[in-house]
Amino acid sequence: YSAMRAADASRPVFLTLTGHFHPHFNKWTDQQRATLYPAYIAASDVVGYDIYPIYGWNKPEWIHLVRDATDLLVEKAGRRPVYAWIETSKGGQWTGPLERQKDVTPQHIRAEVWMAVTSGATAIGYFTHIWNPAYHQFGVPEENRKAIREINDQITRLAPTILSEKPDRSVGVEPEGDVKVNALARQDGSGLYLFAVNYDERLLGTKARFTVEGLPEGTKVEVIDEGRTIRADAGSFGDSFDPLAVHIYRIDTE
Repeated sequence: YSAMRAADASRPVFLTLTGHFHPHFNKWTDQQRATLYPAYIAASDVVGYDIYPIYGWNKPEWIHLVRDATDLLVEKAGRRPVYAWIETSKGGQWTGPLERQKDVTPQHIRAEVWMAVTSGATAIGYFTHIWNPAYHQFGVPEENRKAIREINDQITRLAPTILSEKPDRSVGVEPEGDVKVNALARQDGSGLYLFAVNYDERLLGTKARFTVEGLPEGTKVEVIDEGRTIRADAGSFGDSFDPLAVHIYRIDTE
């Protein structure tokens, strides 16, 4: 790290970790993880990771790890920005014959991107290589290419808000039952934004209630890019989440 910085101090050093910093994979003991990863992170300016639940492991039921790993790495990274690599297709070399590999869908990609963003990642990369049926550096199916373009367009448009300040009021989310919903709250000059994703690996739908301190009853909550609004109760509003659904809300605070 010191040698790279000495050679060119104008360029940040990026480091991509595998998922083994997360205890789920059980490659290292707790003591080994506590020794290894702070040292790796210290030798970087920007740190990221790659976990591909479907492409890499053929286990869609591990999709929640994208959220969990991002949350953990953001905590470990401290002041450093964090990025996440996102899977885009099947066709891996480690998950058996192609006909037995499970599809990566636009729904998976979108949910994983927003799991990372709502957990604090401020950059996204897409892993596009395939080895089956033949090696190709860009093996993304057309429907997934379309989804990635749409996701990128939305993120680019909302980037100033995603990177803005936390709101000056208490904001929370309470899903029904034990379904997992993650949310990120941000405030900019145009209002209060809530970015939310149902990341439950059991593919359960749910209803979620968002609490917003000081929210007046009757306030209109705009659901970004969905062409609908929600009428708030005093201090909260609710919405439904299909499995792996993503919703983005804006509340005018002026």
